[in-house]
Parts: sequence; C-alpha cells; structure tokens
Amino acid sequence: MILEGNFFRVVESSRDRDLWRVVVELNPEHEIYRGHFPGQPVMPGVCTLGMVKECVEEMIGKKLLLKTIRECKFLASILPQEHRTVEIEFSIEPVPAALWQLKCKAFAGDACVLKLKAELIER
Repeated sequence: MILEGNFFRVVESSRDRDLWRVVVELNPEHEIYRGHFPGQPVMPGVCTLGMVKECVEEMIGKKLLLKTIRECKFLASILPQEHRTVEIEFSIEPVPAALWQLKCKAFAGDACVLKLKAELIER
C-alpha cells in the first residue's frame, strides 16, 4: 500500500531524542472516501495503520512490514473534511532479528485518535 503522495503528504517532521513527530495533510478528495462512507467520509482504520507505517519507514529509512500488533485502539474517527492534518508521534527501537518495537499515538485536532504498540520487521 503506497498512500503517501496521493492519500496524504508529509508536511512536517522532527525528532527529539527518541520521539519522532510527523504531521501529515490528508487528501479529503481521495476516492476511498466515496465508499467509506458516502456522505460521511471517515478514514478507514487500515489506512491509518498504513499511513503510520509509511511515515515510520520514511523517518528511519527502512522498508518495514507489520509483524505483530500488540495493542491497537482507535479512540476517535478521523473525518477528512474536518481534520485536514493528522499528527503522528512515535518511538521505535531496534531489537534482535531485524525487529523494531513501535509505540505510537496519532492526533486529529485535539483528540488522540490512535494508540498503537506493534512489532515491525525489515523487508
């Protein structure tokens, strides 16, 4: 799934020690919203996870696959007509066997919309 450049674009990124921060701008006109859901567009959860993965890959410079999701809580909907940007904060640590431990939160407006703990593996 390649979402960057079409579904979203990175507008800002930074790192402060172990915490990365990425701000993305959503494309509210993307065709996926026509079906999810007509008249009330909502970002699909799988697209949120794909967006996080692509941002992590871009920041650390490695191609990754989600191996295990330890915790995934969707706390609020991302409505592309209301939330033009999403802020992703994450920490990631390498562990043996080409694995990476990810802890992530995503925010739309003032609301935390996602809490994620996962293991990724280099492809």
